[in-house]
Order: sequence, then structure tokens, then C-alpha cells
Amino acid sequence: MIKRKKILLATKDVKSRTLEDFNITIQLNRTGNIIIPNTYDNIFDINKHYDKERNNCRNFRIYGTIQSAFEDCDELILHVFKERPLEVDGEVMRDMNYITSVKTRPLISNSWENKNIFNYKKGKYIIELENYNDSDYVYIYIEGISESMNNLIKKQLIYRYETIDIFGKNKILTVPFGTNESIVDVNGNVITINNDFDYFYNKHWVKEDIILSLIRATKWIPDEETLECIQDNGVNTGVRHYKKLKEIFIDTGKPTGATKDNVPTDEDYYADIVDFVNCPPPLPPHP
Repeated sequence: MIKRKKILLATKDVKSRTLEDFNITIQLNRTGNIIIPNTYDNIFDINKHYDKERNNCRNFRIYGTIQSAFEDCDELILHVFKERPLEVDGEVMRDMNYITSVKTRPLISNSWENKNIFNYKKGKYIIELENYNDSDYVYIYIEGISESMNNLIKKQLIYRYETIDIFGKNKILTVPFGTNESIVDVNGNVITINNDFDYFYNKHWVKEDIILSLIRATKWIPDEETLECIQDNGVNTGVRHYKKLKEIFIDTGKPTGATKDNVPTDEDYYADIVDFVNCPPPLPPHP
């Protein structure tokens, strides 16, 4: 409840009194230290604060589209690993390197608008990684995709390089986020940096569009199981020869299952080589 008080003039209680005006001078100036020096820093560099927060953050949102020239991509299962996953009998093992799995979704709601030029459905995906300090990379394995296609995506999130400090000792430095150039390390290796990811809502937004029409690179190597020694009248000549070659994936070294004869007219031909260890010729008789 508000109490109101009324101020009476002097003439209200004593009729003989008269009203007089008085002029009162009030000094309104004041000097003082509102912010005490050395106890409060009022300097705020927003760009410096942004860079510090960005480089200390290890939250990532990896997102993008996925499409193929051979099949629909709107309901694929993506398995995420912190290191290259192990395969046993063609199946990827969910070992200690396994992080999570996500399912792709249609790119847009209207199915008739959701197809690429090959008339296969496109998809989209989002992978959330919180406080991700276990690896500088992330591996995305796409379930149900033929091995002949690029079914394993490797994405680098953190870049590091080796340099020398003022004391002449080698040390590893982390490249700040927002770098989009090449760095030469202490060994002369050129490292191409691409970590200028968008950063907002306390996470790095890493865009990675996946196209499954890429064919994995392969090469032909000698099939060790077909190694034979060239003989002359049943006697080793000290030369070895591979009867067959086998095809392997370059990125993993895993055989594709294809083989072919090792013949001189083939561009992948492995020539015979001298090998006294595996194909020792007989020792000459003592005189």
C-alpha cells in the first residue's frame, strides 16, 4: 500500500506568514573512478574470442548429399569409424573404432523430384560428433555398396604438422581452423590444408557430398602362390617366375578376386628376376 503525504504551504496554518522564494545552488558535478585500473579489463576483441572458441571446439556436424549412378541412396546405412574399419569375409567389424551409424533420408519430400539424371533417388545425411578427440580423421563406410565402388569415405578434420622450436627440437603443431592453403613441414613434405569449415552454434559444419559412381583404383601384382622356379632339365636356373597376377585395391591392398596369366605381351607383365634364395641353382662340383 502506497502512503501519500501532502506538503502544506506556510500560509495554511499561520495566516500572518508570507511566502518567500529561495534560490539554492546544488553542485551536480562528480569525479570518480567507476572502473578501477588493474582490476577490470574492459577490452573485448570479438574476432580474437571467435578464433579462440573455434579452435578449442571439437564438436563436428558432418553433412551432405549422397547419390549414385547405379542405385537409390535415400535409405542407405552409414557406419562411422575413427580409424579405417577392419573387414572379415567382406563384412566390416564394429570394433573399438566404431562410433555410430546413421540412415540417409530423401533429399526432398517429393519423390518424383528426388532423382538424379540417372533416375536414381538422391539422399542426405547428418553425422553428429561431440567432443571428438579420438582421431584426426573420420571414416564413413556405406553398407551394401559393391567393393568395386568407393564405399569408404575418409575425411580429415584436424591437421597437424611437424616443425622445430627455438631450442632446435621437433614438435607437432595443430593447424588453426580457417586455413585453406599448403604448409611445408620440417621434412619438406607439402601438406594441403582444407579446414575452413563453417562454425556456428558451437560446432564445425563439415560439408561432404558423396558420389558413388567413383570406381576404386586397382593394380595388378604378382600372385605369390604361383611363384615357380624356372628349370632346365629339372635343375633350378636361379630365376623365378610368377605364373599369375592378382588384382588388388590400391587404398587397402585387398584382392578384388580377379586374376590373370602373367604373359610378356601384357602391359602389367612382371618380368622374371634372378633369385638365388628362393630358386637356388645347384652348386658346381668340387674339382
